[in-house]
Amino acid sequence: MTTPDFTPAERHALGQLNRATEWVIHWGRFVMARKGFFFTEAKLREQTGADLWSEPYLDAQDKIALFQLKAGGYFYDVEAIHAEEIDGVLYEYWVVHVEALEYATPVMACLFYVTAAREDHEMGAFGARRDILKGEGQFFDGYRTESGEVFALPLDDLRIRYALQAWDYPGCFPGSDLPLTRVIAGPDGSFRAEPVAPAPQP
Repeated sequence: MTTPDFTPAERHALGQLNRATEWVIHWGRFVMARKGFFFTEAKLREQTGADLWSEPYLDAQDKIALFQLKAGGYFYDVEAIHAEEIDGVLYEYWVVHVEALEYATPVMACLFYVTAAREDHEMGAFGARRDILKGEGQFFDGYRTESGEVFALPLDDLRIRYALQAWDYPGCFPGSDLPLTRVIAGPDGSFRAEPVAPAPQP
């Protein structure tokens, strides 16, 4: 992600956010479950130099998480969008969307991770530490587990496609037709898909 177009301060901020991303994926739910938001916020800042700009979101079933990070004019939305238990291991797929404020060097980028969590004697698998099994800067749709089963994103689920936001980040999805469809969320929690209009030709 870092290129000569970024200033030294911006490269430093992006490095902080990359470290913070892996910290919240690995430790975020574990620390939140035991110590709460304010401790988690302080520990993240101490460990990485980045900040949380809102309280992390954990849904009612505790299967989806959203951590929103900021540093030096850049924002990372770090979201777990799919979870599945396979052979007693909880696998999660995470997507990270990267954006810049107006005064920073522009960037629209993504990171993608698959993690695994094993049962924790206090909190169960959902409150356990996550191990990062795979991380990429370009989209991949699944991961083959140790047992040979495939943990795959259900791309026919519009909720998943909405979370990926591929139409806004087409460079993260080379060779995929996902950016050709926009998914719109309705006020009732429903989703609908519509084709993305082609860019005007010069």
